Parts: sequence; structure tokens; C-alpha cells
Amino acid sequence: MIKKLLTIFAILIGCSVLAFDTPDENFDITTITGGDRFQYVQGVKAYTFSKDCAFKLETDEFKKMIKEHKKDNNYPENYYAAQSGYTSFKGNNLSAMFTPKMDIMYLYAVQPQNNVRTTFYYNAIGHLKYIDFSYGNYPNYPYYARKYTKSGKLVNTLYCPDEMTQIKFNKDGSTAEIWYKGKVIEKIDLKQI
Repeated sequence: MIKKLLTIFAILIGCSVLAFDTPDENFDITTITGGDRFQYVQGVKAYTFSKDCAFKLETDEFKKMIKEHKKDNNYPENYYAAQSGYTSFKGNNLSAMFTPKMDIMYLYAVQPQNNVRTTFYYNAIGHLKYIDFSYGNYPNYPYYARKYTKSGKLVNTLYCPDEMTQIKFNKDGSTAEIWYKGKVIEKIDLKQI
């Protein structure tokens, strides 16, 4: 009897995990409340943290990628293009991050248009700070991404079920922030499980 219950439970968990990789046009995180929202975020965590990274961080391939992108090869052009609001420049997608009060660019992202699943983040002097790998249906929804330091340490994991919603996990998945339309609507402590 217990064996049958465990089998049914495993099947249900497997089916619910598969749902995180399928677009749901009617999804709205704001309609999920309390315990249901907590369970949803737990399911997203199980899905995103169980997936194996396409680039093994210990491999020569990852080390070669870091070495090739240690410094932005198109610095300062990418820096000034990103700072000026260009979203595309010389075969790359660009974006810039600015300080909130002084509006100073402190980080810019370079995403090769021939490999949109990888994004390189550089500081203001063109040195690699982070590398981001996107998975799932990227650039469509849903997808998830993992951000690493140049030494290969996980910074965070981000799950995006649609264009308005993001669920951001810290490096070990013990906390999550739910972002909706660019604002944090809830912080969840997942350590209680």
C-alpha cells in the first residue's frame, strides 16, 4: 500500500514539474495566494535546481569561455553603446545597469546574437564580472537562467514564467523573491522545509 502511494506521489510530482516548462497564457502569480504560492515556488525551485547546467563549470570548455571573455574585446565601444541606450551593437545585444540615485552605469551586459543563451556582464572598465546561461524556451517563456561569477560560483537562479513575472532564488535556493511588473511583491523563506 505504501509503495503504491509513493509511486502515485512520484508521478504527481513529476507531472507538476513538467508544467514549469510549458507556457501557460492564463498564468498570473497574483492570483495564487498563501500556501498555494509557497507550493508553486517550491515546485519551481525543484525544477530549476534539478536541471543540469549545459556548461560543466569544471570543464575546459567553461575555462576557455571565461578566458576568451575575461575582458570585453570591444571595450570601450560596447560600454559607450550600452550607456547611450543602444540595445544592439556589432552583432551583440546590449543592456546597461545604472545606480538608482546618481544614474551611473556600473555594469553592462553583452549577449552575442549568435548565442543568445549566454550573456556576459562586464564592469565599467570592461572586466568580466558574471556569466549567465539561459535554459528552457528562451528567449520565449517560460525559461530560467543561472548567473555565475567568473570563477564559476552560482550567484542566483531566475525563473520567468511570463514577461511580467520573475522568481529569483539566491545561490542555494533557500530564499526567493517574486517580482511582478518590475517590483518585488513577496519574499519567501524556503529554509523552513
